[in-house]
Amino acid sequence: MTFLSVASGLLIHGGLAVAISRSEPISMFCSARSLPVQLSAPAILGPDAADEAVELVFDQLPVPLDRVLLSEQGAAVGAGWASVAEQDACALLGAAGLDGGEQLSLTLCDDKCIRNLNSEWRSIDAPTDVLSFPMDDEQLLGDLVISLETAHLQAKERRYALRDELRVLMVHGVLHLLGYDHETNDNEYEEMAAAERKLLSRLGWAGQGLCDLASSKSNN
Repeated sequence: MTFLSVASGLLIHGGLAVAISRSEPISMFCSARSLPVQLSAPAILGPDAADEAVELVFDQLPVPLDRVLLSEQGAAVGAGWASVAEQDACALLGAAGLDGGEQLSLTLCDDKCIRNLNSEWRSIDAPTDVLSFPMDDEQLLGDLVISLETAHLQAKERRYALRDELRVLMVHGVLHLLGYDHETNDNEYEEMAAAERKLLSRLGWAGQGLCDLASSKSNN
């Protein structure tokens, strides 16, 4: 697998994020950048014509497929999820208002691969669902690493289709790449939860955002 050198990033574990570091992309196709990409909350949360939920199809994607730099690792290679994950990531970039050529590195992997990353960068010797690594770069937002195995288990627990679970993980991870942080305070938490709801609704995607899921569990 491709290794990273750590500089700044986030670990998302069980739906919530913890800060970690790295400066170079996981995907072998990504190049380095120097300036951060920032998207303010109103760009996602403000009213617009895109609020009507529409399920986008392949030939109607709002951004070109080359905006998503997709790779597969371990047992995820050839598992059949690369194409739909790439399409969904492109749709998500468009729904988030990212129309300046920004790119996303997305790696699908298995539990063994993500466990190695989790152990190396967080000293947690266990698999997780998503690792999110923001980059200090003017074009590449950062890396999302998703374990298909863990996503599958969580989808069964939540009674989701696997694609719906992958979409929920992508939304949460991309918001972290854009600077949202639910751990700062209650206001930031609700802002990120609202952004998750907004994007899922805007895209017509099923499922509950990870912030809302965490809130539901804590209230039960």
